[in-house]
Amino acid sequence: MSTGGTLVIPDLIGYDDQLISKLIAEHQITLLNCAPSAFYPLIGEADNYQRLQSLRHVFLGGEAIDMMKLNHWCQTEHCNAQIVNTYGPTECSDVVSYFRIDIPEDYRNKAVPIGRPNDNNQLFILDRTLNIVPIGIIGEICITGACVGQGYLNNPLLTDEVFIDAPFSTPENSCDKFYRTGDLARYNRDGDIEYIGRIDFQVKLRGLRIELGEIEHALEQYESIQDAITLVQNDALVAYIVSTETTVDRQSIRASMRQYLPDYMIPSVYMKLDAMPLTPNGKIDRKALPEPDYEQMMSNAYIAPSSETEKQLVEIWSEILDIEKVGVQDNFFDIGGHSLMATQVISKIREIFQCEIPLRDIFDEPNIENLAKIIDEVLADGGASSVESIQRIDRSIADVDDESGEEENEDEIDLDDDDLEGLVDELDDLDDEDLESLLGDLMDEDD
Repeated sequence: MSTGGTLVIPDLIGYDDQLISKLIAEHQITLLNCAPSAFYPLIGEADNYQRLQSLRHVFLGGEAIDMMKLNHWCQTEHCNAQIVNTYGPTECSDVVSYFRIDIPEDYRNKAVPIGRPNDNNQLFILDRTLNIVPIGIIGEICITGACVGQGYLNNPLLTDEVFIDAPFSTPENSCDKFYRTGDLARYNRDGDIEYIGRIDFQVKLRGLRIELGEIEHALEQYESIQDAITLVQNDALVAYIVSTETTVDRQSIRASMRQYLPDYMIPSVYMKLDAMPLTPNGKIDRKALPEPDYEQMMSNAYIAPSSETEKQLVEIWSEILDIEKVGVQDNFFDIGGHSLMATQVISKIREIFQCEIPLRDIFDEPNIENLAKIIDEVLADGGASSVESIQRIDRSIADVDDESGEEENEDEIDLDDDDLEGLVDELDDLDDEDLESLLGDLMDEDD
């Protein structure tokens, strides 16, 4: 308004994308500011593109941008706008950083940064001990500078919790307060900040810390998935997806996700939705997502067990999954199973059938019909284990190559970044007594 523009605020009872697009065309609006989830429906149909031709700047904030949903509109002659990713909590006078998306195609398969801080404020990504994290490591966004508010009215406890004394000072910072946003992010190689998600959406499942935002990003790399939300329900990771496919190929999705995530971060339940539920202001309403119905996710045609092995496996699955009726072609993971439950199945198989099969068999053949065939084959071979025996490695003497003088290490353990981060998180959660016990066990093992 300071430049002579007109501010148009739609009169909405609930979110109405058709009314908003008509207002844009009617008033020839040039600048639009909203959440990404509120903008996607405006470009959901190509017939709406012409109504948006007047737009010159589209400011999107409040959640991560999915460029796959914007690219088609961006590549048409009707798009005359530059998209700007903005970031800023209400506690800091709204927008505190931004990133101009000059070439939308560059962000088809990678996160759009929230950029760098505006003038008169600074953004730092800090670990749990309030130290700045290295490039690529996830931490909490903390804001300092002229934009930081004084606290919450009549709520001193919450104020003291998130408006903290500055843990360090910089030449550019004259403010003695930092605001802890509760948002997770990391620095990319260019020095820009990439938003990951809320700390509230960082969960701990079966002893492992999981960032739901990373799972959702991996899901959206799958070609037919347009939108994805992940929740933890009944001790299982549940993925809610909007897809262009009429049916969900769960095994194909899992195979795709293994390119980006370790097994413990891959959802076991997939719920297909026509569209994500939205709040009146256009953000995704997680509380409105439906509860998974495991009975409905079973195979359409119930197939009863036909052999004694299948009958015993049905009893095992029913007990562990707490489901009364299980068909021999039902997928273990589609009906609520997960990796920890899979280990329980293996233990029961060992106890009842007196044979050993590798855990991987449940992931490769996740239905009773195929798993029963594997067990029958093992039993036909005399119950011989198909798992290679684990041998203790003697590390007291290093094998040395006489010519090169280099040590050989054929049993080197290959850990990726996710494994290492998970291990660090687990160690970080141990108290002094736990650490003392762990170290004592290691010393006993070495002895």
